[in-house]
Amino acid sequence: MSRSEASTESWIERGLQEIRSDRAGQLSFRTRRRLLLSLGPPHPEPLSPGHRVRAALAILVVREVLPVWAGRHRSRHPHDLIDGARRVLAGTGDVEAVRSAAHRFGASSMGGAPPEHRGALYVGHAAACAAFVAVDDEVLLPDAGVSDAELDSPEDPDLWDCAAWAAAAYAGDLPWTDARSAFDPERNRQLWTWYLTDGIAEARRQLER
Repeated sequence: MSRSEASTESWIERGLQEIRSDRAGQLSFRTRRRLLLSLGPPHPEPLSPGHRVRAALAILVVREVLPVWAGRHRSRHPHDLIDGARRVLAGTGDVEAVRSAAHRFGASSMGGAPPEHRGALYVGHAAACAAFVAVDDEVLLPDAGVSDAELDSPEDPDLWDCAAWAAAAYAGDLPWTDARSAFDPERNRQLWTWYLTDGIAEARRQLER
C-alpha cells in the first residue's frame, strides 16, 4: 500500500467514526476535504489521477440520488450533466460545453423550495457540482479568494461540494435547516457510509481500468 493509499484509508476510517458518533450522521467538510486531497493533489493539468478519482466519485454520488429528482421532475437535466461529465472524464467530452451547461443549470436552480421539493433541488445542485468537478476538479486549496478555514467550514453554499448536496437530497434536507425540514439522520448516515466505502472504492477502481 502506497503512502497516499494509507492516508486515504486513515481518513476513511476517521470519517466512519465521525458519522457513527454524530447525531445527524454528518461527515464534516474538514474531514471530507482531507480525504479528497489524499486521493491525489490538485494539478494544473486536467484529469490528473487525483482529479479523475474525485470526478468519478462525484458522478457516482449523483447517480445515487437521481431517483429523488425523478420523483419530482420529468426532465433529465441532471442526467444530461452527468453524461457530459462522464464524457469529459473519458476524454471525449466538450469541456466548455459541459461547463456552460453546469453554469446555466446551476443558475436556474437558485433560490429556495418548499420542504417537499428540496430534495430534488439539491440533486440539481449536486449534478451541477459534479460537472464542475469533472471540468475543473474540487475546490480544495486556499487562494486569494478563499481561506483554509473557509474551506474547512464553508458558510457560502458556492463552496459546498457535490457530496454535501447529494447527502441532503438523500436525507430529505440539510441537517441544519428549519423545523419543517424532512431531514432524516439515518438516511444521511447511510449515504455517507456508502460514500466512504462503496463510493470511494468504485471511483478508485475506475481509475485502474
